[in-house]
Amino acid sequence: MAKLVNNMILGINMNAVAEGLKLGNHYNLPQTEILNLLKVSTGDSWVVRNWDDVSQWTADTALAVLLKGLKSTFGEGLKHNIALPFNALSSTQLFDAMGKEKPQA
Repeated sequence: MAKLVNNMILGINMNAVAEGLKLGNHYNLPQTEILNLLKVSTGDSWVVRNWDDVSQWTADTALAVLLKGLKSTFGEGLKHNIALPFNALSSTQLFDAMGKEKPQA
């Protein structure tokens, strides 16, 4: 269960960083400068510090594993009547936020 908790937080954080970078890109803010700013501010996280690697994850590798974990976490929430709305949103938006192709269902 601890692994599911960790992966849920990872997935939510990945969505937040990817969406923030997408917004910054819209305003022509250099991604490197945004990431450097985040690293020294309240937006810092493992995802920010490792974005170069995280952004390379694909549906065939770590993203597929993460999605499986997010779905399992959602199922646990349903089973025990625990609302996990950010987990649910992260599992449906992860590939879109990362700009990646979704895996085959």
